[in-house]
Amino acid sequence: MQASPICIVWVLRMYETMPAPSPLPSSAVLAEYWGGPEAVRPHLSGDGPHEALDYWERLRGGRAFPARADLDPMVLRHHLPAIFLLDAADDGNFRYRVVGASISEYFGPGSPVGRTPEEIYGDQAEVALAPLRLVRDRRCLYMHASSARYIRHHRNYVYYSLLLLPLGNSDARVDKIVGVVTFISEDEAARA
Repeated sequence: MQASPICIVWVLRMYETMPAPSPLPSSAVLAEYWGGPEAVRPHLSGDGPHEALDYWERLRGGRAFPARADLDPMVLRHHLPAIFLLDAADDGNFRYRVVGASISEYFGPGSPVGRTPEEIYGDQAEVALAPLRLVRDRRCLYMHASSARYIRHHRNYVYYSLLLLPLGNSDARVDKIVGVVTFISEDEAARA
């Protein structure tokens, strides 16, 4: 489907005119970026976020963002352990619908599927909620890099990056958010 020039201009202007979000949600967040693909792409690390963003852009065509029905998870099958999907409900709540194995392991015992950020993070939920609200309310992409200690398969991970991609049945409302996480080990950070 060919996008109309008017629609493309509207999408670009929507990203250009976004006011700055509130301060970083946590002191652990080292940097954050939001807006259109051109604002976020230069700051992505790892294959998963780049491939997810490329796929998201192909799916959306001239729209602000694609619908969940457009998404075929098997296209990103190599990255599924580091991908999650949230529902952005009409009542303002977010709920984890699907969570990849690497992310589930990071959360610890008990599956995050079906739970809200408030149920998972408790008093620290705002760290997760602020970026989700930004994506939902401004209908834009979001990325942040954050410090976090995490040991998996005898590797010490010290950072992670998070890419959030909006999904919706119309350009007017985000009803799902896809997240792609990249865990960065101490060794990888030292080489960067």
